[in-house]
Amino acid sequence: EFRLVPLLGTGCGMRISEVMGIGPDDFDFEAERVHIRRQLIRFGKRWMFKAPKGGKERSAPLPSGVAREVKRHVGAFPSAPCTLPWMNEDGKTAREPHTVPILFRSGSGRHLSPTVYTNNVWKPILTKLGIIEPATKREDGGIAYAASSENGFHLLRHIYSQTLQDAGVALPGVMVFMGHSMKGLR
Repeated sequence: EFRLVPLLGTGCGMRISEVMGIGPDDFDFEAERVHIRRQLIRFGKRWMFKAPKGGKERSAPLPSGVAREVKRHVGAFPSAPCTLPWMNEDGKTAREPHTVPILFRSGSGRHLSPTVYTNNVWKPILTKLGIIEPATKREDGGIAYAASSENGFHLLRHIYSQTLQDAGVALPGVMVFMGHSMKGLR
């Protein structure tokens, strides 16, 4: 059910918060592009949609292998509409909530938070592979993994960046696909 999540990180350079906000309408299979229009963020105790980091939408190439997996995922796990508040760049909540079909849902049918994915899917897989240490029990009965930024989901963006550079994409192009600012390059 979550096989597509890391593919969107390595194949399209998406952040985990962007992956959790992506919907089937964000993929243009004919143009071989993915449009990154929103991310799922937590503000206080509320989950919201917000524009991607930097406040601007972007598009990136959609590799054929990733496109194939998106189609497979959509066929096996149909998306459902998710309605959440929209946070504007000024930090204020838009008057109207934002409704969009999203690809990844929790067991309860709600949106899947980046934290839940990280703690219940990503880190257990890394533990099983022997990449990180197993979780330890917390005093409250929950479990905790040791902090490990070098093995976090963000690592997949670095792989994406390096793959683009190895394929001959110039640094400004890589930055555009990843949603980085071009300030200082001019």
